[in-house]
Amino acid sequence: MQADNDLAPYAMWDLREIAASTKSDGRSKTIIHLDLPGIDKLYEFEVLPDQTEIDTNLAQYKKSKLQDYNLKFLRTIDERSSKGQEEQLLDFLNFSNKNYPSKNTMLVIWGHGEGYGDGTQFGGVAIDQNPSGRLGIPQLEKVLANYYLLNNEKISIIAMDACLMQTIEVATALEAKSKYLVGSTQIQNFQGLPYHLINNYVENELEQEAFKSDSGEDYYLVKKIPALIAKYYENFEFKSETASSLSVTELENSFMPAFEKLFFEINLQLRRNPFWIFGLQKALGEVPFFLGQTKDISLMLAKLEEHFLGQGLVDFALLSASAQEALKYSIISYTYGTDYHGQADQYYLGSFKAFGIWLPNSKHQYELRIEKFRNSIAYSSKYFKSYRAFLETLFERSLL
Repeated sequence: MQADNDLAPYAMWDLREIAASTKSDGRSKTIIHLDLPGIDKLYEFEVLPDQTEIDTNLAQYKKSKLQDYNLKFLRTIDERSSKGQEEQLLDFLNFSNKNYPSKNTMLVIWGHGEGYGDGTQFGGVAIDQNPSGRLGIPQLEKVLANYYLLNNEKISIIAMDACLMQTIEVATALEAKSKYLVGSTQIQNFQGLPYHLINNYVENELEQEAFKSDSGEDYYLVKKIPALIAKYYENFEFKSETASSLSVTELENSFMPAFEKLFFEINLQLRRNPFWIFGLQKALGEVPFFLGQTKDISLMLAKLEEHFLGQGLVDFALLSASAQEALKYSIISYTYGTDYHGQADQYYLGSFKAFGIWLPNSKHQYELRIEKFRNSIAYSSKYFKSYRAFLETLFERSLL
């Protein structure tokens, strides 16, 4: 939990949610590494059961201290002598795995998020103010790779309780180190994940649901989380929350080959007819975008399918439809807030899947960040080769 910023009261709120839904003889434990405002101490502790009522008044949590909670302190670390968040995270994961071995592990990265990035300028997650820093996605991938080498096991679920992190560039960076990903491609409410609802589901329903099928408990948990988010925010004024959960195996095996095939054929047609680019630019420009120049992948594919059908290009429309169908195998579940409901024409609600891809709106935006993406795992993938070439055509070799 990176709360060395304006999120500190919300960290206390989430601790209360976790404590209130934790059972002494329960099926799960929550171990936390917490950074609070200032540059002095980092805390690691187990959250113990505490039946104190969950107050929904933020002012209460602005006055809260760790001493107000039932915590089993494990370690206190001098932040001044620590080696940064990358090494802190690896050490915390190894320590937790050694002292709290489990069948399934969900790693939650909690804090501010800015999407894919290498930890410099825009991008990354767990933004720390004192000292200034963040976890870049390549650095997070390195941590998880080292964890796998040391423990020979993947993290079952990686959940990003942060804004803008559920994108294909982030997912491909983490896919070899985890089975499932949960996150949002949109700006999220500071309230974040509903930990009390998640814990209650784990304690009371998860085992029974998983017992009925061949799928594991980790699958059922990631499938349920978006629905729990939707339930939590039903009565909130903030109505734009989004979330999705996905299978990284299906992303690699089902979606990426179909995605590559579509853009391979698009690039082939562009070489034959360079003026074809104008129609594509207009169609893609109509797809709504999120902060960070990210667009929903499924919406983008739906707009391409519509464009191709309008041009009488049935084969290309079928390729777009096939990529959308393949994406459905990767996206386990998703949710979006009611703010989207009045914009059916804009958001193609049947297609929206809350999973993003970087598609800048201008050559200027492209030039600002392309070097960061060129070094990503996604851009070195054989299944991303044609999309990379398409972006180059769009912004480097365009006739405009």
